[in-house]
Amino acid sequence: MRKNVRFGRSAARKTMIFVFAFMLLYTMWPMKELEAAKLLRFMVFNGGKSYLIAGEEYGVLFEEDLGLGTVSIPSFEYSVDNGGIWHPMYHCKNDSCFRLPIDPELTSAIIRLDVVYIPIFGSNTHSEMRSGPYKILQPADPSDINVTPKDDGTVELTWNDNSNMESSYRITRYGPDGTKTFYVNNTMDHRGPLSYIDNQTDKYKSTLYNYSLSMVIDKYDLPEELQPSIFNKLVKTKVPISIVDKVKISPNIPDVIVPDKTEIDPNSKIINKFKLNIIDFDKIAIASLSLNKHSIELKPGQTEKLTVAATNAGNQKIVWSSNNPQIAVVDNDGSITAKSPGMAKIMVKTESESLSDSCDVNVTLITQTPEPAILKDIAGHKANAEIMEAVALGFVSGYPDGTFKPDANVTRAEFATMLMKALQSQAVADDTTMNFADVDQIGSWAREFVSKAVKLKIIEGYDDLTFRPNANISHAEMIAMVIRASGLRTDNAKPTSFADAADIPPWANPSVSKAAETGIIIVGGLPDNKFAPQALSTRAEAASAIVRMLKVKK
Repeated sequence: MRKNVRFGRSAARKTMIFVFAFMLLYTMWPMKELEAAKLLRFMVFNGGKSYLIAGEEYGVLFEEDLGLGTVSIPSFEYSVDNGGIWHPMYHCKNDSCFRLPIDPELTSAIIRLDVVYIPIFGSNTHSEMRSGPYKILQPADPSDINVTPKDDGTVELTWNDNSNMESSYRITRYGPDGTKTFYVNNTMDHRGPLSYIDNQTDKYKSTLYNYSLSMVIDKYDLPEELQPSIFNKLVKTKVPISIVDKVKISPNIPDVIVPDKTEIDPNSKIINKFKLNIIDFDKIAIASLSLNKHSIELKPGQTEKLTVAATNAGNQKIVWSSNNPQIAVVDNDGSITAKSPGMAKIMVKTESESLSDSCDVNVTLITQTPEPAILKDIAGHKANAEIMEAVALGFVSGYPDGTFKPDANVTRAEFATMLMKALQSQAVADDTTMNFADVDQIGSWAREFVSKAVKLKIIEGYDDLTFRPNANISHAEMIAMVIRASGLRTDNAKPTSFADAADIPPWANPSVSKAAETGIIIVGGLPDNKFAPQALSTRAEAASAIVRMLKVKK
């Protein structure tokens, strides 16, 4: 045995030359039986702090006993539920660092290094070590920024706070009466809606103001690519109009309506600073602009199109840009192309730069995780065949240690993700379709798939308007979703013959009946001929139901 200390290493060290040399030596003289390799130490270099900043790269050191001829494949993962579910994350090519995704929902996590060991002789093994828990600081930009002129002449700013590391928000107002700065303080421990009323406006005449909103992050150091964005919004205040004077600005500019005989100076500082056209004042006054997504994860070569929702934006041109084109680029239609691993911020602005929004792009490595020939914990399982077919179809996978964990439970968000991956739906995800009261609890990894399922009417929420993405899904809920996805008619469903038919909720009865009729549920395979509608579904049951549904789907 030899002790190997690494600041990360790649699976690429497995070479045919080494294998050939080792096998040659093995045939020349006896060698002792290879022992199982294992991790001895795992450290995260974060300066001894109790927190990690999402999007920032952290170096690691790990030490292992590595047998001669054994190849190791490490993976970095994080869990938000104390190890219940592990999520993969970006790691450097030489496995010397990792990076957590920018996701406002990710505020606490345990980090795990899981290593699969592949010896030349014998079975694969794995070893893991954990670090944490850590508080996760999110530098995510605010979203849903709106500036609204009120009837009393004041201006209201509203936005959604997605970060947990800013000390305050700075609001800078530019206008004909000079520049003023306001603060919304003590927001570090707050996440969710925020607002501010500017009551220092000119109450005697309609005035054009530009508001710049930015986060003040002064207690933590951030790399340049994670620095918060500045968002500009233009507004024209409201006052009762007593006199309306039609003024001709120039032969080349259409007439505009200016209240109270106030002539707008085409050469004023605010017009020049924000590249405004006088004719656009009233259009811009109530305009808003927002992206459909504010964080995405791609692999090199992958593309994704962002869409813009604009309200009363007039004829303003939309301008796209990337702050890190080496990582990700964007074209004039909002299509992003990932170039290489790292972080980039995609910005969209109006040509006047008065309206803007951004999306954080996390480009991760393409990892080659070995697919085990046999999932070692499904031998003899009644769903063995369906599980292997589900893995082959790609809508579910095994774990790095070669297990599937067939009897583990599945959350509603996880099942929606499995189902939509299996359908390979071309539906366009749209967050505006998700009107759940707890929509902010849906993780970024599942949001696209849940949105598609909502749009296709496969998913329904509860009576209290929640979706409960992290709740484990029941048999009744799972089968109802599967049947909706199948397109099978349920208006002709027959009464079920389950021993516990009386326990099946009325809303699920037609789906359960159709699933039993078509073989999606194998009735004879259920204990005591009971459907157990409120029992929690397992990974094996989820894989089995989806595979069978795909075979009968209309």
